[in-house]
Amino acid sequence: MLGYLWYGWRWLTRQSKPLLQLALACSACTILLGLIEGVLIGQWLLKTSHDTTRFLLQDSVTARAYDLFSTPGQPSFLDARIRPFYIQRLWDPTDWAGRLGLERPRNWNADRLEQLASLKDLYRWRRRRASTWHHWVYASAQPDPMHGLVVDEWDAAFCEMLRYRDKYEYFGRADFHYVACPDNFLCSAWRVKGPAMLHFTTETLPQAEASSNASSALGKSKPESPMPRHDPVTVRLYELPLRDPVIPGVFPSYFEQMLAITSSNSSLWTSKEPYSETTQFFQQARDMCKTVAKAHPRTYGALITIEEYWLELFGIGDSQALGMVRLVSTALSGMMTMISLQAWSKIANFVYKIYPVNSEKAAGSSQLETTPVTNDPVAGMVRKFLDNLDEEQDKSFQSTHGGTNILDNVRVALDEKEFNSKDDIFGRIMDALGKDAEGKARSRR
Repeated sequence: MLGYLWYGWRWLTRQSKPLLQLALACSACTILLGLIEGVLIGQWLLKTSHDTTRFLLQDSVTARAYDLFSTPGQPSFLDARIRPFYIQRLWDPTDWAGRLGLERPRNWNADRLEQLASLKDLYRWRRRRASTWHHWVYASAQPDPMHGLVVDEWDAAFCEMLRYRDKYEYFGRADFHYVACPDNFLCSAWRVKGPAMLHFTTETLPQAEASSNASSALGKSKPESPMPRHDPVTVRLYELPLRDPVIPGVFPSYFEQMLAITSSNSSLWTSKEPYSETTQFFQQARDMCKTVAKAHPRTYGALITIEEYWLELFGIGDSQALGMVRLVSTALSGMMTMISLQAWSKIANFVYKIYPVNSEKAAGSSQLETTPVTNDPVAGMVRKFLDNLDEEQDKSFQSTHGGTNILDNVRVALDEKEFNSKDDIFGRIMDALGKDAEGKARSRR
């Protein structure tokens, strides 16, 4: 019996060997490309993760520093509507949802820092007899919009659109906030480079409405909402320029594209799918690979061209099996790349602890720890601002009672030996994550 089985197995392998060789020949370039792209995506993922963490701390420090320039009993500097757009900018990454009038469920908590910017689980207090709520966040591609000799055309179009709304729309520009990319936590967590427009609305999703109707038809009670008397918020992302035409037969200008998206009588948003983290990740990964291919046309770019020609030669360019092969090889290569880089980083840190690179740097760091104000990030930012104030700017501050109080309060705070903003910043981040100081989840009240 075993002899027959062995004979059958050998016959099957002999017969299938040419097919396996042909399959390997057809998928060789695909597998190689998948392995290379896995390395690229693995490095990109680690870099974006580190950048997101760095931007979170950077933006939190900036927001805390601006708090020092706010006068008690008056609107905070973070709420100021100043140049260039005269709308509020989202400075604080831990309070951005609150600035839009949105809330999270009471028991909501997050395990990753990126989830602070999550566009899911957002709710808005339900208003009686209120129409569907719409709000917009513009993501500028410039760190300092409308500043300098060269002005971004999308920023200029956004300014023009805001002026148009002030003239023809009931709420004007009151329904808008903005962020400045790319070195920004929200942009990094949303995987948005800018220019882009995010649309927030209290629209009821079709699947939620269908589930509610089905429950009513079966005589069942409707599922309880995580936040009673609140409407769920849906978010859509429009990356500019728009890929799909908004005016048939016409190539719209930057202003016309923005107006088509944001106009109160526009229904364009109804045909747009809600924001998906997975879709946005794959889109950004494809864009990154295209950028690398353009930067290296003789290596990675040439391999892509060869694969396209090879698959076209065999007529299997649309093969789902090859797509799965490429996805699996990319995933395996990406995971191995991330594991290897993280392991190497831990080994390097361990070696540096045993063998310090420079004893003078170590001594300098210990000396800084004895002077909290000098070592504090917020204090350093504020001190740099005060040092860069010229006489005219200082007189401008001193010309008003509020400005004098602000400068006096800031200087008094910097003179305090116990000045420590690190605990405050980390406390805000942990609170926004729905956790206590020990990192344990807690319920929101």
